[in-house]
Amino acid sequence: MELHDTSQTTNLHSCYSCPRKFRTELKLKEHMEQNHTVRDFTCDLCEKAYANETALKVHKRRVHDGRKYVCGICKRVYASREGLRYHNKIGIHTPDNSRP
Repeated sequence: MELHDTSQTTNLHSCYSCPRKFRTELKLKEHMEQNHTVRDFTCDLCEKAYANETALKVHKRRVHDGRKYVCGICKRVYASREGLRYHNKIGIHTPDNSRP
């Protein structure tokens, strides 16, 4: 009979603020930042709050600065350069389904 590998369940990282547990320390850190961090930096345009000034600046640039990134093939508009890069990277416009 094959034994069940319990190493994934015994090495969990526990949140200190709630009962959640995570397989990796990175996932725990992300959870802490998203759920248990004081958000003192508030956007003056939409009231969304962030834990630090850098995150607030990124939000304002992506959401409120008015720059748009347009796909040259399908004309879909993205608020960030990263969004357009991802659109191009995932292969939306292969020879089979490219749009005029």
